[in-house]
Amino acid sequence: LISRPEASQFIIDELVGGGGAGTGVTQAARHRFGCRVVERLIERCEAHQLQGLIAELLPDTLGLSTHQFGNYVVQHVLQYGSPEQQRLVSAHLGDALHVVGSDCHGCAVLAKALMHGSKDMRSALARKISNSEGLTPLMARTRHGHVAVKLTLQLLEDFPDAMMRVRRELEANMHLFRNSRYGRFVAQALAQVPVPRSASPIGAAGGMVLSGYAAEQQKPAHIDTDSTLQRVQEATLGGA
Repeated sequence: LISRPEASQFIIDELVGGGGAGTGVTQAARHRFGCRVVERLIERCEAHQLQGLIAELLPDTLGLSTHQFGNYVVQHVLQYGSPEQQRLVSAHLGDALHVVGSDCHGCAVLAKALMHGSKDMRSALARKISNSEGLTPLMARTRHGHVAVKLTLQLLEDFPDAMMRVRRELEANMHLFRNSRYGRFVAQALAQVPVPRSASPIGAAGGMVLSGYAAEQQKPAHIDTDSTLQRVQEATLGGA
């Protein structure tokens, strides 16, 4: 794209106003190469130039989030959009968590939503995830989903009740994680999370069992340092 934002305005004008989902900017977002054009516009153009373009994308957030190319465009809105645009995308995701979280592309979008935006917005989404029965064990065994689960655990540190809901679900499915590459990463991360003081005796006992499991399974190449987590996130959430 042309380096000066104003020089790209004609592209935005061509894309915006195409008539709704399936045409214009939403059609470009679903195209193998068109999605890259939309991504570069979101990266490089000014906020006032992008208002109409992103406004046309927002109603189609769910469809784009679960699309093999459209998901990258939604990730870009989360990373480069205004706080209000980030909030609206997060709200759409929060209203359809099981649909998004059960999709490999949708999990990548969820992870991005848990990385970017205000702490309050990200924490609210994490609490919604904790209330979605069966979602975290499902995501924990997938390439992009396990990143979302680990970010959820980080964001729930100040919410003990929500944290315990997630802990219990993950602990109940620990037998499935033993044979899952990504599940093992989540098991190791969970073992490092302190059991909240308000936790029930069952939850505390589960934490002890989990810590023992992690100690048995952990190898130096799999230790979760901040740099390792960052590399995993960058590798698994790389854009189109």
